[in-house]
Amino acid sequence: MVLTKTCLRLSKLNETQCINEEFKSDPLLENEVQEDASLFWFYAVLATQVPSLFTVPWLGSVSDWIGRKCMIILIPVFCCLQSLTFIFNASFMNAHPCWIIIGTFIGCFYGDIQGVYLLCYSHIADATKGSVEERTSRMGVLELTIAFSLIPAGGLIVLVLQNYGYQALFTAVLAVNLISIVYAQVALPNEQLTEDYSVDTEVDDEKQVLLSKKIQSECKVLLNESDNESAVEASEASDCGECMPADVVSNWNPLAHLKRVICTLVQGENKKVLVPLFLASLMVMIASSGEPVILALYLKNRPFRMEPRMLGLYIAVMSIVRGIGVIFFLQISSCCCKLSDWLLLAIGIISQVLVLILVGISRTITMVFSVNVTGFGTALTGFALRSIISKEVSSSNYGAALGGLECLDVMSSLLANCVSLMMYHYTLALYSGIAFFGLAGCMLIGGAFLLPTYCFHIKTRKLE
Repeated sequence: MVLTKTCLRLSKLNETQCINEEFKSDPLLENEVQEDASLFWFYAVLATQVPSLFTVPWLGSVSDWIGRKCMIILIPVFCCLQSLTFIFNASFMNAHPCWIIIGTFIGCFYGDIQGVYLLCYSHIADATKGSVEERTSRMGVLELTIAFSLIPAGGLIVLVLQNYGYQALFTAVLAVNLISIVYAQVALPNEQLTEDYSVDTEVDDEKQVLLSKKIQSECKVLLNESDNESAVEASEASDCGECMPADVVSNWNPLAHLKRVICTLVQGENKKVLVPLFLASLMVMIASSGEPVILALYLKNRPFRMEPRMLGLYIAVMSIVRGIGVIFFLQISSCCCKLSDWLLLAIGIISQVLVLILVGISRTITMVFSVNVTGFGTALTGFALRSIISKEVSSSNYGAALGGLECLDVMSSLLANCVSLMMYHYTLALYSGIAFFGLAGCMLIGGAFLLPTYCFHIKTRKLE
């Protein structure tokens, strides 16, 4: 839709001609449309990701307090609003492309895709408190679901978009989100306010009593059953790593929750593993986030010039290969030999580097389809990172720790957009695949950072 609107703005072609991408018959006009569309999409993504730097850690910390269910339900609600905005844009194609930014901006209220990952992975971490060994496999199943979800998405592109247009596509997405709201309300278990709400993993008995009284007083405030004596005692337990202030307004203060996320990462012995791990994750996520950002533009440009049907098929093939890779390694881990999270992470990094390099050098549709085989382990990176981090913090801080990681994911997506889109924009005339080589370099740097972190992790475990 961005390409269509850009074509209408830069050329004398009508709407039908732009939708059919007839501008590709003129190489100069095609390059101009591609460059302008990539630059505009960069600004549209900024509208979502910059605010998400603050909303994602807030979501994680708040979900530790009030539970995951109500926060999960908010996601399809905001997605419905997004769909309505995009339906409006599809109905008025001659309107300025800036109207699309309104739709992308709505995504920041639930943290965009990073907010979805955060709440889903936190829910799995909650469900596996008593069986940490099962956490990696369950997170792997979630990653498998995410990978396979691109198959029906590709089907929507092929069947709905090409045959019925953008309005029908976003109407179908709206229907899916409405179903998701009903499903989340019915299927997810009801939760209560968490009484173990502190970033401190090691506290003495006296301090824990004060923290418990503090939480109880906060719950009574929320229920209009204030207990002055408990509130006074609880106020004496305030500190960086403790619970949120006793008044309702402060409980929703984004800065207070951001402070709690930071405290979770930098306090205690875990910081010696978490801080370097987060820095290495930044480079890994830049490469992972940058790939889908430029992939659609890359495949719709010369020499591939993929039509919507072919692009949807490519996305489906990519999802199937990566999903099969998750199944393969999870089966090996459960049936043959136990694969550690760190080994799965290493396999994922190597696979991602290979696929980025090979996609960048591909010059034919056959070759770009074939290199998908090397991406069979790419999906391992995401759930392996989250599993490692969730095992380094207490159960009361799952949301805060994973919220910090997803905030880093947002930051990496932001940097990936700055790097990959700008690189694609300025190197398009020279060689369109250069951006993929840059992303592969980022992945290698992240892998190099993870090596000493892993060595320190092993040394710490041996000492314990």
